[in-house]
Amino acid sequence: VSGFETSANFVEEQKPGVFPKTLTNMWISVSIINILLPTLAICVLPLDDLVGDKSAFAVALLAERVGGPLLRDIVAIDALLV
Repeated sequence: VSGFETSANFVEEQKPGVFPKTLTNMWISVSIINILLPTLAICVLPLDDLVGDKSAFAVALLAERVGGPLLRDIVAIDALLV
């Protein structure tokens, strides 16, 4: 969850002028994540793994390749909870 889904709730609780700063910070973080994660995935995994049968769990596959089974399980559990 990037925060955009719940940003409307923050508007009511923030002082005037704070929300544009919050929105800017969210845009920056999401832009970095959306550039970094696919680039890392393409560098670490063969493209066939990203578009083949395993594409449904590409992030968990990437986590396993980079950090081992423990990180894969953490990513999978986090995806389940979100």
